[in-house]
Amino acid sequence: LFETKRASLKSVVEAARIFAEMPDPPRICVAGEGPMLSELLEESRQINVASAAGPVLRFIGPIFKPEEMARFYNYSDLVIGSGRGILEAMACGKPVVILGENYEAEVVGPDNIEEIAYYNFSGRHLRARKMPSETLSDLLLRLVKDADQMRQLGEYCLEYIRTKMDARLGAEQLVEVYSKAIERKSVLTDLLAWYIDTMYHS
Repeated sequence: LFETKRASLKSVVEAARIFAEMPDPPRICVAGEGPMLSELLEESRQINVASAAGPVLRFIGPIFKPEEMARFYNYSDLVIGSGRGILEAMACGKPVVILGENYEAEVVGPDNIEEIAYYNFSGRHLRARKMPSETLSDLLLRLVKDADQMRQLGEYCLEYIRTKMDARLGAEQLVEVYSKAIERKSVLTDLLAWYIDTMYHS
């Protein structure tokens, strides 16, 4: 919960503020630590006090153990975030929403997964795009009202991890790349060119 993520965290807070006005709202639970935690706790307190349906936003602090994190994902209907957390949630078969560096948010699915993966699930792929027409709250409400889409997205996410992120597949690809490099015959001119380039840039 650091300043660099202020915009994305604030978009989550604003979504909760809208949910607090609903009779049967979705609930948001945020795990993490950092210098913004006390500020966010106070904001969530104000939002929860205003909600007639009970607390809609909770900041629970850090989770350190992988098994506890997996349990946290499994308790969730969907997961919001970026980076490694997105991949972990996908491995649990959860639909995921990736956050950009500002107020952008996007559902992860077959139409955008390659672009998202290219930017290492960081949300940086959203830099060049115009802000999406949906706010985070609208996007989340649309998703949670569509059980079939949620199920299909969760199944897609799990299958993506199984087929694209398997460690054995990655190892096989590395072996193939390095095997080709080893098969290539060494040429003295290549060695000299590499040596000169290395010395020049050192």
